[in-house]
Amino acid sequence: MYSFLSRAFKIEVDDRFLLEIGEVEPTLRLLSQSQAGNELKEADRLLAEFAEQSKDLKGEKKESLLTELAAEYASLFLGMGPKPVHLVESVHLSKDHLLYQQPFHEIIQAYKSLGYEKEKGFQEPEDHVAVEFDFMAKLCRWTAKTLDDGDIEKAIAYLNLQKEFLRDHLNLWVPKLCQELEKAAASPLYKGLAHLTKGFVAMDDGIPDHLTETLKEKTDQTQ
Repeated sequence: MYSFLSRAFKIEVDDRFLLEIGEVEPTLRLLSQSQAGNELKEADRLLAEFAEQSKDLKGEKKESLLTELAAEYASLFLGMGPKPVHLVESVHLSKDHLLYQQPFHEIIQAYKSLGYEKEKGFQEPEDHVAVEFDFMAKLCRWTAKTLDDGDIEKAIAYLNLQKEFLRDHLNLWVPKLCQELEKAAASPLYKGLAHLTKGFVAMDDGIPDHLTETLKEKTDQTQ
């Protein structure tokens, strides 16, 4: 899901991402049924509506939809519309709402400590939401890999890093980003992404602790 969200905010919608929206819908449906709040349920409703509207489009109709969505992306995220939505942590959290402020430098250190680098060719700063979500996706993959390898201690360390990144970064500014996006978006796609992002990050906030406790209990039982 973090990889999906990273792609959603990185660039405008293309043919491949239209397919990904349909592919992620079953997972979103399951998540929405397990969450007590309404954010993921609303995200499921809106993205299912969008997927239904777009799934059979071909030729000029599909190109017209992609053009409309590209224009909305530019309006929302590239400063070309009346209600710009900022996707960079420093802009949200720094005193003067500028790029490359303290959050940026903190993010750089977090990435360097694990040898993570943003995708080559992506020109936005490292505290852009797409990069932060990609970093979280990598942390999740590294956690899963260590569990596959049977290294529970290292898996717990990665879970703690997820918890810290949520606490020190995503939780501090992503909810505000989502509020801005929900108000500014016109299409069910971007309104749905606002609800999905807010709901998923909120839900994920408790998962590292839960998994850590589960792994510790498993370790205690085997000792």
